[in-house]
Amino acid sequence: RGGELGKAKDVTVVKVSKPNQDFRFDVPVIGPDTVKNCQRSGIKTIAIEAGKTLMLGGDEVRAMCDQHKVSIVAVASADGSVKVAEATCAHPESD
Repeated sequence: RGGELGKAKDVTVVKVSKPNQDFRFDVPVIGPDTVKNCQRSGIKTIAIEAGKTLMLGGDEVRAMCDQHKVSIVAVASADGSVKVAEATCAHPESD
């Protein structure tokens, strides 16, 4: 949805849960469509909330990230601060 706003800019997509979110009915999710939309919009980084965001089609997502040089970073915020917990599909700057 926000891809058009981020075109040609240094943008990071962030998927996090809402305060007091009911995970029985509404869970933050990324999947192949997320990566596809980021690629179309020129977005190179997706940040997700560690332990609270689902990744659908993990193998396909990883392959698409590799192909389109999109990075996914999981961050944790136990004390309210954001810390890098894990990085997947990370790509160094290409020449």
